[in-house]
Amino acid sequence: MLLDVFEQATKNAAALEEQYRAMLDGESAQNRSLLERFASHVEGGCIATNMKQMTTIASLSLGQYWNTYDLAAWKSEFSSYDERLIAEHQLGGHAIKRFALDGVLAHSRNIKYGVLVTLSAGIPYHGEFCIVFDCLENLAGKHLAFVHGDSLRRYVGESGDVDAPALSRDAATFQCKHFLATLKMAEDIAGSGQTSWPSLLTRKESYMEALFCAEISRHNVAEIRVQDGILRKWYNLAFEDMTGVLDEKERILVKAFQVILQLAEEHGVAIRGVPS
Repeated sequence: MLLDVFEQATKNAAALEEQYRAMLDGESAQNRSLLERFASHVEGGCIATNMKQMTTIASLSLGQYWNTYDLAAWKSEFSSYDERLIAEHQLGGHAIKRFALDGVLAHSRNIKYGVLVTLSAGIPYHGEFCIVFDCLENLAGKHLAFVHGDSLRRYVGESGDVDAPALSRDAATFQCKHFLATLKMAEDIAGSGQTSWPSLLTRKESYMEALFCAEISRHNVAEIRVQDGILRKWYNLAFEDMTGVLDEKERILVKAFQVILQLAEEHGVAIRGVPS
């Protein structure tokens, strides 16, 4: 039987809150206050996804946010290769794990993935451009769930064995996301300051992954965030391109950045630098 992660998240709601309350009861007054403030910080978070340059251009140009299978289906219309082969090529070294996980999940053909963010630019390792969605929780409705960390790394072994019970236990609704995040990150929160929480929530090795089913267009994009240092790098390269000191590869990257700026402006999407 396939695992419906959205349905399971709803079933987990009461237990997650109970575990959260129990954890607080076992803490000192100081730690309890810290954990509660972190939970409140997370509760105000939204959903985003990180994209590299060309994916950002494609999403802004086509006006859609697609998953691997959507993109493969679109590409197959213009080639003689089937969707599965194209999807496998797109996934590269992640193909075995992705197909294994999707083999146990209900709705897997339509599931899209994102990350929970508060004030950060998401996970730049996955792509420098953090596409922040506007009220995705309303668009996805009951077809939205969170798990702790990268689902392929955390719940799928190298040979494709899926730890479905662990995935099932961790699934949380949008309303319970702060309970799950605080439970999973409690040790890291201890001794941390509030200014570090946005980045703490989006570390490569430990973040809150969002799974959802929803048709998303560029009209659902609230803004695009880029880390200040990365954004400065792109603007510096653009200036250096004017001086003729860049090589061909760097010039291609600069042109792609300029296309993103142009498309964002055309479609009324703000690009904002945020602290690293």
